[in-house]
Amino acid sequence: MITAVLAVLVWPAVALADHGKVDRIEKQNGDLLTCEVVSLRRGVLQAKTDGMGTVTIEWNKIVRLTSPVLFEVELSSGAVFYGTLSAPAARKLRVSGAPTGTDFDLAEIVRLTPIDQKFWQQLDGSVDVGFTFTQADQRSQWTFNGLVSRTTRNYTTTVNANSLLTIDDQNSHQNRNTVSAGVQRQLGRRWFASLFGQADHNEELNLDLRSLVGAGIGRMLVQSNRVLFSPYAGLTYTQERYTGEPVQNRAEAALGLRLDWFTFGDYETDLVFQEQTYIDVKDPGRVRVEVNTNFKQEIVKDLYWSVNLLESFNAAPPAGNKKNDLTLSMSLGWSF
Repeated sequence: MITAVLAVLVWPAVALADHGKVDRIEKQNGDLLTCEVVSLRRGVLQAKTDGMGTVTIEWNKIVRLTSPVLFEVELSSGAVFYGTLSAPAARKLRVSGAPTGTDFDLAEIVRLTPIDQKFWQQLDGSVDVGFTFTQADQRSQWTFNGLVSRTTRNYTTTVNANSLLTIDDQNSHQNRNTVSAGVQRQLGRRWFASLFGQADHNEELNLDLRSLVGAGIGRMLVQSNRVLFSPYAGLTYTQERYTGEPVQNRAEAALGLRLDWFTFGDYETDLVFQEQTYIDVKDPGRVRVEVNTNFKQEIVKDLYWSVNLLESFNAAPPAGNKKNDLTLSMSLGWSF
């Protein structure tokens, strides 16, 4: 499953040519910029210029944007339109493919994507590494977190990995690894369907391997240039193997939510909170909860520090095993 999702990430885009420096931006301070708009995501517009290279501009600092190129334009309501862009008035945007006479406030626009966008421009991601050492017990701890996502017309594909390795003075170690992947299909009006999978290994809990695949449906309840919030529900098939225990297979109901809160400026800040609850369909008393919280703040362009919290809880593990494992770490990383 992971291999299949990675194949989606590396599959070439439909069109690979740049659309050129034919877009025009007027900023709040009166500056005019001729450029190539790469994308608008999470309240920040990215554009290529001849003299300054690739620049990022806060969306609320833009007064006018025009382009003869075809764009996919998504509103905070979830509506999506396709067409060239014009500016009938300050802080207004007209999309040629929208109903005649319809103009949108720039504050309504949450995503812009050129139809001919290059494959590499469709990728977003981050990689961070952390290390701590305690002299008293000669304990060292390494953490790794990686994320890559690709957004195309109607689809978002994501691969996420988290790893923690602890080594003490007895040269014994505890290892925790999680890899997850998913494909999300936009259905319109902020509804989406998703296919997802996950694999977990946790020596602290004596969990050799837990793997699951599932499908679900959700809705983006809040979508703005500051906050994204979406709950979802679905079903999963889960296989679980603890050390010294037989393999268990079960169907589970999955309930979850994701909250993204972000700011921009000199020190961009990003807070992501994800929670998933899994309930055994045949035995509702068997409940698992997974929490993944990540806070990061920019130091300089693309370089950031982060705090990561992971919680894994199982209400009914095999006898003699722990019910939960909590991990808190700090790291330094790079985003792209």
